[in-house]
Parts: sequence; structure tokens; C-alpha cells
Amino acid sequence: MKKISLLFFVCFFTMLRAQVNLSSGLTACYALDGNATEPVNNLNGTTSAVSPTVNRLGNATSALYFNGSTSSYVELPETPLLKPANALSFSCWIKTPTYIDQYILFTRNSLSAFFEAYELCIDPSLHFMTRKSGPTGMDMVVSTTPLTINTWFHLVITIDNSFVKLYVNGVLDGSTTSSFNGFDYVSGKKTYLGITNEGMYDMPFTGTMDNIRFYSRTISAADVSALYSQDPTCAATIKTGLNEKANASDLFQIMQNPVNDDLVLKSSIAGDVYYQIKDLNGKVIDSGILNDEKVINMAAYQSGMYFLHIPYQNPHVIKKIMKL
Repeated sequence: MKKISLLFFVCFFTMLRAQVNLSSGLTACYALDGNATEPVNNLNGTTSAVSPTVNRLGNATSALYFNGSTSSYVELPETPLLKPANALSFSCWIKTPTYIDQYILFTRNSLSAFFEAYELCIDPSLHFMTRKSGPTGMDMVVSTTPLTINTWFHLVITIDNSFVKLYVNGVLDGSTTSSFNGFDYVSGKKTYLGITNEGMYDMPFTGTMDNIRFYSRTISAADVSALYSQDPTCAATIKTGLNEKANASDLFQIMQNPVNDDLVLKSSIAGDVYYQIKDLNGKVIDSGILNDEKVINMAAYQSGMYFLHIPYQNPHVIKKIMKL
């Protein structure tokens, strides 16, 4: 009986490890090594009144310190890669020296109250909280784990059309069902680390942030556990324990019909994937979100060669497309 039980747990954890893929759906990764450089899709952020500091591993100038003022923040680009249509995950490490409510991550919706399209914060009860809200609903999760000052926490939120979940230090700490589909984004309102940039309703973050990641899918509990235990820098190779396909293009079908100028894109992965079509000079002609299947009509394109770019994982998918 003991041998059977041992075999079951070995098989279970082997399967769990095999399901981990920390590159799948990764849209942005900010090591915050004294700056807001982003190597996955060049979504470089703009820093304001933040300073390089020691990270959770004791490495100098390998994290960013936010001073707790409304002028201390990181502003991220306005892009569908950070505002996916139906699914999002966000991972970070934080440490704060103050027992106050404060924002870690924020982007705006169209409402005048409960105006977080999605957010992660320390709430007035000094627990971690995530929320998405819009005209048709508001979904909120508050952690059971309380804040402890001067202590590193690993926080992950996952949001899709089924659930909103909050993980603390690698473990699921709260979940609620989604009451509405998608997100209520406001065009032109950017995503921020450390503030809301919303005037009177701004509770700036005081403390240190390290290793920020965005995904266009809801990462699994196994992924979260791997991020908590490994979480290398953005430039490092991630040990996924996965026998991954050598070419990410195997996950996508790209079919062109020259008769009606339709370009058909099909995805075999769960979640949203960003795509761009560029001309020979690198100018973006078209862009959007691929979820299952997308038909792009190229009738208005000039004859010539174009490049389809899908930054799903490294190496990115880049295909030549001819318009006759």
C-alpha cells in the first residue's frame, strides 16, 4: 500500500511539473534592475522618482524603491499586451516598510467609482486585494494573509471570464467567480506601478518592487508555485521542466486565400495572443488580439511583402505574407 501511495505522489508531482510553462503567454517582464526596461516585447516603462535598491536576494541595484509620493511610479505603455481582452495574470515581489493602504498595480475603467479595470493593492484592513470592475459588475478578492512590514511577499493575480484569484507566496489565498466577461478599459489610460494617477483617489506605494510579469492568460497553480520558487530575472532561462516544442509556430496555423485576400490565423493555445502585421520598413499596418481564430482581410493592402509577428514566446513567430 505504501509503495502504491508513493508511486501515486511521484506520478502526480511529475505531471504537475510537466504542466509548468512560464514562457507561454508572457507579454511583458520587468526585472526592475534600476530601470523599467522590458525585453520580451520592448514595452519599456517610464520611471519617475524611483531609485535602484537591493532586491530580495540581496543584490544591489536589482529592484526599484518607490518613495510613497504621487510622483513616484512606473508608467507602462498603452498596449493590448498589458490590457488583454479576456484573461490576465500579473506576478510581482513587493516589500513595504509602512502599515498603510497603497496601490501596487492599477489601470482605469470607465466608472466614477470602483474604477479599477484591474488592480492589486494593500487594502485598508492591511491585507492584499485584487479587483476588476466595470459597468456590469465588480469582482474582488481579499487575502487571508495580512501584511507584514519589511517582509518580501510574492503576489500573483489571475483574472478571466470564470474566476478572479489571488495567490500569496505561491499559494492560492482567495478566489471569486467572475460576474462579467472581459475588462472595461479606458483608451488612453495607462497602466501604473505604484500609483493610480487619478487625482484625489491615489494611494501611492512605499517600498520595493522586483520582477514584474504580465501574461495574456491565467497561469496555473503550478506556474505560480514555480514563479515563487524560481522566478529568475527576465533575461534568464526559465526552468519549466517542460518538453516544449522547438518552434512556437507549431501552435499557430496561418492560411492565406489569395482569391478573397483573407488571411486566417488560428491558435491552439488557451487565452489571448497579440499579433502585428508590419511592412518591409517595420511600420505596423495592423494589430490586434488572436483568440482561437482571426480573419484579416488584406484587400486594402498594397501589393508586396509583409511580416506577421506573433510575440507568443521566444523565439517569436515571424512569417512572410505576400499580397498579390
